[in-house]
Formats: sequence, C-alpha cells, structure tokens
Amino acid sequence: MTNDSLKRWGTVLLLAFSFKAAYSAAATEQLQWLLWPLVELLNATGLFDFAPVAGGEWLDAGRGLIVVKACAGGNFLLASWLGWLWRWRTPSWGPSLALRALVAAWLTTLLANAVRIVLIGYGQDDLARLSGWSGSDSHRLIGIGVYFGALLLQLRRSGSVFAAPVIYLGVTLLVPLLNAWLSGRNGIDMAHALWSVGVPLVALGAARLIFHRSGKKRCLYRLNTRHFRHVFQRMRRDAIFDNLEQRPVGPADSTRKTPDAHGQNQDLDAIPRHHCARAGGGLDGRDHLARPCLP
Repeated sequence: MTNDSLKRWGTVLLLAFSFKAAYSAAATEQLQWLLWPLVELLNATGLFDFAPVAGGEWLDAGRGLIVVKACAGGNFLLASWLGWLWRWRTPSWGPSLALRALVAAWLTTLLANAVRIVLIGYGQDDLARLSGWSGSDSHRLIGIGVYFGALLLQLRRSGSVFAAPVIYLGVTLLVPLLNAWLSGRNGIDMAHALWSVGVPLVALGAARLIFHRSGKKRCLYRLNTRHFRHVFQRMRRDAIFDNLEQRPVGPADSTRKTPDAHGQNQDLDAIPRHHCARAGGGLDGRDHLARPCLP
C-alpha cells in the first residue's frame, strides 16, 4: 500500500468508528431514514401491515411483530459500506466513490433487512420448533445468517476470500470490544459473540463445499463434451472414407476428391497423410491407403 492508500483507509476507519458511535447514541426516531423505507417495502409486499407507534417504532398487530431500533441494521450498513469500498477500490479513489458506496450500502441494507424480517415473521417459530432452540436463538441465527450471506454475495469475486468475514467480524465484534474498552464496560455478550463467529464459519464451509462440487461437475462436463466431440469427428471421418473406398474410379476420374469444410472439392492426394487411422489388408486382400486426417 502507498502512503495515499493508507491515509484514505485510515480516514475510512475513522468515519466508521464515528458512525458506529453516532448510531449507538441515536434514538429510534432519528433512524427513520432506515426504518420508514423498510416498513413501507414490507407493507408493499402484502405480507405485513406495520403502523407507527410511540417512540418511532412500527407494529404489526396481526402478526405480533414490532420493528425497533435494533431492526434498523446500522451495523450491517457499516459493514456493507466498507464492503462496497473494498470491492470498488481503485488506486486513486476518493469522496465520490465513498458516496456511491454509501448509497449502495443503504440499498443493500434495505433489501437484507426486508428478507430478514420476512424470514423472522414466517419462519422463526418453525425453526425454533424443528431445532429445539429458543426463540431468541432462532431470531439471532436468522439475522446473522442473512447479514453475513448478503455480505458474502456482495464481496464474491472481489479479490479476497477473507474480505467478507474480516469486515463482518470486525464490525460485529472488534468495534464493540473497542467501544466497551474505551467506555469502561466489562465486555460484550459472549453468547452473541459465539453466534457471530460460528455462523460465518459454518456458512464459509458450506459455500466452499458447494462451489468445490460444482467445479468438479463443470470439469467432468468439459471432459465428456470433448470426448464425444472427438468420437463424433472420428465417426464422420470414417464414414467419408468408407464411401470413397466403395466408389469405383474410372479413367476420367482417376483423382479422388472430397468436399472440404467450405463445400469445395479438394484432392485427397494433396492432403497430408498422418496415419491417424488404420492401414492394412482389407477383405479383398488389398492394402488400403493410410487415411489422412481431415480438418
């Protein structure tokens, strides 16, 4: 890294810490730029009917769901912003790239939050019943899985396989630990820390297994395709020469010709012979010419 790159990324980290501090201190009413578009999108799907309540929160009385400050996804917004900066980085990126990354991160957060709430509203109880986990653990699993999965897709083929886990764990674990240390608190919730580390590790292992198997299947498909193409070309070549050997050669047709790839007749005697097919005695006791390799 050059000195300019270090300065830029240092500025980005300072902005990230500043945003994290401001987000932690903000009230729910001050986060409507995240919450209001979210509930409007959810209501537009017809799956929910959220209405505003006191304190800036949103309630769906029919399903018993309430959207609070923790549903705003501020941590994921920060992680997504860092992810877009990393994905779109150039040797001379500046404030314009940071603003574009912020807009993209806001849209990514909106979609990820919507998916998360839909899964919570329609799948959390089933997940808790099937797995035997508590409702809070099922809620936590869905949230971490959706957020890390979205970040993993966002940073796929970005030049580093460790970008998504480093950014995610940095925002969800490292920054809270630093805030706790600076504020004099004892630390962070260890149960949440274990979930935050365990779910990404399992997701990375599953993704590696899936992509490894799909890569092997693609490799086998290419090998089979080449094999059948080679077999077809040999069958076609043999059929052409079998027809030529059965054709009587008269005095006026002493030169054997066959159409080439462009439909023009070409002299077989002018084709170089590479002995790529059989040469030996035929049924009539005569030796056949070694068959030339056609294009």
